[in-house]
Amino acid sequence: MQRATDGKRGLAASIAETCLTPNTDLNETELSLTFDIVRILIDTAETSVRRHLSSYLAERDDVPEDLLTFLANDEISVAYPILVHNRMLQDDELINIAAKRTAKHRLAISTRPVVSEAVCEAIIQNGEPNVIESLLFNGGAAINSATLDSIVTESCTIDAYQLPLVHRQDLSAEQAQRIYKWVGDALRDHIISHFDIDPEVAEEATKEAVSQTLQDKNIGTNDVPSVSAALRVALQREDRHAVEVGFTACTELDSASALRILYGRSIRALAVACKASDLSAAIFGALLSHARSSKEYGGYEQNEKFARGVAFFEELEHSIAQQALEKWRYTPSSIWRNDKN
Repeated sequence: MQRATDGKRGLAASIAETCLTPNTDLNETELSLTFDIVRILIDTAETSVRRHLSSYLAERDDVPEDLLTFLANDEISVAYPILVHNRMLQDDELINIAAKRTAKHRLAISTRPVVSEAVCEAIIQNGEPNVIESLLFNGGAAINSATLDSIVTESCTIDAYQLPLVHRQDLSAEQAQRIYKWVGDALRDHIISHFDIDPEVAEEATKEAVSQTLQDKNIGTNDVPSVSAALRVALQREDRHAVEVGFTACTELDSASALRILYGRSIRALAVACKASDLSAAIFGALLSHARSSKEYGGYEQNEKFARGVAFFEELEHSIAQQALEKWRYTPSSIWRNDKN
């Protein structure tokens, strides 16, 4: 039995190397006979033999349809080169494979140089994030506007979609503006530089995102996330822009005053603003570390000033902090009258 198998493998290799390499010039009769022999081999061959033949046939444009279909529906190690490279496969067959075969088959199809809108739809409807991400990265994949819009919505919770989405040529300014609400700083910068988005509208979009559901497993609450919970998520993600917008929203200060408190010299001013805004000691500490740690997030926590700041926050009376914050909202200059750590 082993000798027979080795014989088939050897014959398959000989046929592939002799008759199916790109520079082989066979006439129509010789090529037809070659494919007849290949059919016989494939019907009884083991996987390694089929894989060997598939690699030789993948980029040919003269493979009989039945042979091509057989290989494309085979297990993925055999089907892969055909699904990725062969341009003779018709949409109907690709859609059929997407419907009946495995996620690995769909992933292979998603990397073809050209993927039609119909084939994209067949792949996307399975809802496999890694396959959809692959399609999004593929500039040759034609995704219709309605489906792309749905993926934009899903990108709020599926981070892997965000990067390929903002780099797609078919993403509209309206869709980019929606994505802006939940992506990090780097992608926001890309969106602003590549799409016609009003900075004020983008800023408002970010504020809206901070106050909406940014659920994270580390929040520790089943309630609808508040602005402070969203701020905590922004700190965990080290999203500088979202932290700034979230802190501004929590304190209800104007943006300039909020940023001066956040990044200013006065730890006590930050403690007052946090206490008055009902932020926890943990969030205050995270904000303090965020504002003071320029090189390593969290490094400032070992500083003696950090400990004194937390102690001051914990001892501060809520009513006194509220009075101070209310005054700062109307007279921002009063924040700096006692600007000492």
